[in-house]
Amino acid sequence: MAVMPVIPIADAKGNMPNVDIGAGRVALRIAHIIEADGHSVRQAAIATGLTEKTIARLLSGKANSIHLDTVARFCKAYRIRPGSLFEYRPRGRHD
Repeated sequence: MAVMPVIPIADAKGNMPNVDIGAGRVALRIAHIIEADGHSVRQAAIATGLTEKTIARLLSGKANSIHLDTVARFCKAYRIRPGSLFEYRPRGRHD
């Protein structure tokens, strides 16, 4: 069985622990996507087919990764591309 790649996830405010990729950082934007549609945790769970517990963990920062299957579920439910879930933050001079 193949191991699914994982990506660190956001804290309770939707901020992701920055992932250093050399030239900058990548942040996850799931909270922003859910809020933009005006969805609650329950509505997001129904839309994605994930459990409320999973959605809550993603939003609370208690989960330390996200599977590509979860990314795909968000993309299908919210009619977005995977890139919409992520934000690239270039490294500043003082980082």
